[in-house]
This record gives sequence, C-alpha cells and structure tokens, in this order.
Amino acid sequence: ENDLVKMMQVSGIHDIMECKKFFMKES
Repeated sequence: ENDLVKMMQVSGIHDIMECKKFFMKES
C-alpha cells in the first residue's frame, strides 16, 4: 500500500481509482 502511495505522488495521481487503473496498466 505504501508503494502505491509513492507511485501516486510520483505520478501526480491523487484519485485512488485513477491510480488503480494506472497501476493495472503498468503491471
């Protein structure tokens, strides 16, 4: 979960749903 928060900060993504979409695409 902490890594997810870091990725959000680095990517400038503040919306959790957008972050999950982004994370799924990257995986």
